[in-house]
Amino acid sequence: GGGFFSPDSVRRRVSMPTANGDSKMEVEKVAEQLEVSLTKQQLQAVADEGKYNLVPIFAEMVADVDTPVTVYLKLRNCKGPKFLFESVAGGENIARYSFIGVRPYKVMRFGPENQLDPLRVIEKELKDINLMPNQKVPDFTGGAVGYVGYDCVRFFEPSVKVPKEKALDIPDCIFSLYSTVVCIDRVNHTMKIIYNVPLYRLHDFKQAGAQSTGRGVTVDSLYEEALAEISRVHTMLDGPIPKPPPRQKATNSAQKMSEMKSNVGKEGYESFVETLKKHIKCGDIIQAVPSQRLMCPLSD
Repeated sequence: GGGFFSPDSVRRRVSMPTANGDSKMEVEKVAEQLEVSLTKQQLQAVADEGKYNLVPIFAEMVADVDTPVTVYLKLRNCKGPKFLFESVAGGENIARYSFIGVRPYKVMRFGPENQLDPLRVIEKELKDINLMPNQKVPDFTGGAVGYVGYDCVRFFEPSVKVPKEKALDIPDCIFSLYSTVVCIDRVNHTMKIIYNVPLYRLHDFKQAGAQSTGRGVTVDSLYEEALAEISRVHTMLDGPIPKPPPRQKATNSAQKMSEMKSNVGKEGYESFVETLKKHIKCGDIIQAVPSQRLMCPLSD
């Protein structure tokens, strides 16, 4: 469990091997520079044993001046959806860990045109994964992160009627699958760049057989991919916060508020309240939360 490291030993830039150099020597050098938690030989031993097919490895950095927000801002230029999770203990106190996920390897969207139970699809996607336990990292190191909208209730409780026409052009459900997660530890004032090595790709490649083209998937190639990803994130975290794009001139907020429109209007909302009060008196429900959607035009 996590001691402290001097800034000189961990806050340095590293470079991944190029095609022109001695690749094996360069990979070992990068792994040593990053102080990666697992060597290539150890990863090969896990692959040979065959018990686990997803292996989290990590590099650790000092986080005495970084916050979850600054880390997120440093990584915001990564492609694809990102997330920031804050853990809370007892509903009031901020707990030990914060998580920032970047560069998902797959994004799954579900909507009216896709009549598939999203949770069944995600379950199928993850069912063959066997994560190797590691006491040096939190229980959460990646996986499926997203949201399930109310309209997905039709898959869980078919008796609930959902309007066929959608008011907003947004998916009912989105889940992104993450291999790369940065974990901030408030106790040790460190952050771990965690990458989950997909050893299951070795099996997938063998199944593809002669139909596969290009470079084969090996433990060596998966280890190099892991180091490359950890190195990229390490470099971004070691640098400054990128400047945000220039802001447009602020508009009159009072004018914008006056342009707010409800999707049901005052009378519609009040009718919701009256109807719910009747159901409460009849004993049908004990509580409910009426809602409305407020909309106003915004500039790009």
